[in-house]
Amino acid sequence: MIDRWMDGWIERMTIITELNNRKEEKEISRVLWVDDNPQNNKNVILDLQDRGIIVDLAITTEQALELYEKNIYSTLITDTARGKKYDAGYQLCRILFDRHNVIPILVYSTEDTIVKYGDMFKPLGVSFMTSDCFALRKKIYSIVGIDE
Repeated sequence: MIDRWMDGWIERMTIITELNNRKEEKEISRVLWVDDNPQNNKNVILDLQDRGIIVDLAITTEQALELYEKNIYSTLITDTARGKKYDAGYQLCRILFDRHNVIPILVYSTEDTIVKYGDMFKPLGVSFMTSDCFALRKKIYSIVGIDE
């Protein structure tokens, strides 16, 4: 069990090193956005893309995990519910936590949901929760090293 954990930790630390090297080289940042209604985030996504950030969209947790394994991301943004799966965002965060995720996870949801369920996400490594698109943009810019 410890060996498996160490292997995962070493792999993730290698990814962090690669992300840091990318920032030094000013390479394009990549964001994974998980939401079953991505059209609701159109303005934020277009703004990020206009600033040179690649935004990969996933509609389901399964798609998100597939993309997460294939690419290196600066951050992951998730909603809390997808379709009838009201805990989909939580489950995604739980899976990533169990896989020793090291990238910042941002939860973008309604204010009521954040107030009601926000404390559940914190132990899973979620670094930021908001219902405000401007606060979300500001946090993403900070993560990828872009000035507002």
